[in-house]
Amino acid sequence: RDDLLEKYSFAVPVFHAYGHTAECQILRNPRNIPGFGLSDGEVVERLWSYLRRFAAMTKEMRPAHRVDVLSDALQHYARKTSENIGRLLCRRMQRAAGSHREAVLNLQILKQESPEPITGKEIETWANEEKEHLSHQSLPKDTPPTWQEDYICHLDTASTIRNALQSYNPGSADSVNMRVLISNLEKIELTLQTTARSQRTSFYTARSQRTSFYTARSQRTSFYTARSQRT
Repeated sequence: RDDLLEKYSFAVPVFHAYGHTAECQILRNPRNIPGFGLSDGEVVERLWSYLRRFAAMTKEMRPAHRVDVLSDALQHYARKTSENIGRLLCRRMQRAAGSHREAVLNLQILKQESPEPITGKEIETWANEEKEHLSHQSLPKDTPPTWQEDYICHLDTASTIRNALQSYNPGSADSVNMRVLISNLEKIELTLQTTARSQRTSFYTARSQRTSFYTARSQRTSFYTARSQRT
């Protein structure tokens, strides 16, 4: 659903963006998308880095103990992040102000050294034309939606219907519309359950096939090893 995708801006994390093509960097690098500022999109990577220290102590634990330790670690991480959010925002504000001053200075130097006069409006027009050209060149056309996209669209529709139902009073005279909304919600929830069940079945089928493959390969290895020993 295009109307759902229009609500969001998608970007590649800064650390990973430079491994992508030039077209992707121009279209999806957070540095080139309005509203992202200096956000790098690597929050999850920082979380993984923090959790690495627990790998050695939890690898020999039972699953329940491992969950307890990691849950405590995540709660500590969340509490520490919340306590330091003020200092973090101040540092980022100072960094953003410094980056802005440096960018303005570099732009002024570029304008002065250019053999032809350049205005900020012209630079903005060039950037928009470049993005427009690459978006038509690199993005697929008429691509059928994946099951993940359909699933997200159904979730969004279900959430919208639930919010609409909350606005109705139990004794409201507009009970016909309420019944229609409830019926639509039940159909969407059934579709979501069917999709989730189907994907779980596909996952377990694929895992079973991988297990069978590795079992067969192990058996072949054992066979050739035994034959080599007999020889």
